[in-house]
Amino acid sequence: ARPSYYAMLAFALAGRGTRIHADVNALDANVTAYAALDNSQYPWVTIINKDPAKKVRARIDSISDFHSAEIMHLRAPSFDAKTETTLAGSEVSPQGQWKPSEVEKLKQTHGSVSLDLDPASAALVKLI
Repeated sequence: ARPSYYAMLAFALAGRGTRIHADVNALDANVTAYAALDNSQYPWVTIINKDPAKKVRARIDSISDFHSAEIMHLRAPSFDAKTETTLAGSEVSPQGQWKPSEVEKLKQTHGSVSLDLDPASAALVKLI
């Protein structure tokens, strides 16, 4: 599948529901973040590292009470890669089927979770 398909799949997962405010303090990183409350009232945060060469360490602080986070990484060798793109460790099949195989779980520490983003990648984070 093309990179744009993975982007649409990612936002279909993490962008449903009511959009909520997300602040980004990126210092010198080229990072964007979006947040939404899903129908079950779980916050989802999508963090996009737009830098093609630099890894980013991100931290999510929430005023909502949560105990842990589930993270699905969107990774590709480059922004325009036509192969080896994965979401949650899985590629989309030629028939358009996808099933996550790698969902990272993190516990919160003092109301926040931290994660690393590879260059030219994104993370979908569900706060639970």
